[in-house]
Amino acid sequence: MNNPEHMTKQELIEDVSLLRMRVGELETVTLQWEQAERALKEKTVELERLTDELVVETQERQLFEQALMEHSRELDESNRALREALDNVKTLRGLLPICASCKSIRDDKGYWNRLESYIEEHTEAEFTHTLCIKCVRNMYPDVYAKLPDKEKEKYAQNLRR
Repeated sequence: MNNPEHMTKQELIEDVSLLRMRVGELETVTLQWEQAERALKEKTVELERLTDELVVETQERQLFEQALMEHSRELDESNRALREALDNVKTLRGLLPICASCKSIRDDKGYWNRLESYIEEHTEAEFTHTLCIKCVRNMYPDVYAKLPDKEKEKYAQNLRR
């Protein structure tokens, strides 16, 4: 472009036309820029929303994994306790040959054992000894005579069964 004072009218018109064309191009580029800027803002908002969703989902997954690990530890502990309990269980199974008179039990080796000894040896049970009311009456009639009538009535009811 030349100095406008030394230009002809035709040159001025051409320069103005050129300037208008450049202004039009600039307006087009500015419009495209603004559209790209709006699209970028929309995409940024969408990315922020997705990021927030991912953060929440990640936190939920971490909480779930923690709960799952805790539950797994509890199950492991329960299984360990159950295995330990099962290891400590002694169970009598099958038929036990018992003497009809003295109630001794014959073991696998053919030896006769007192009922209490056999059960204590093969289970976790322990015995304490007492006398039933029938034996008190037969072995200690004087003690039986001093028992309250209520106790004697229980004995009588058991005989009726």
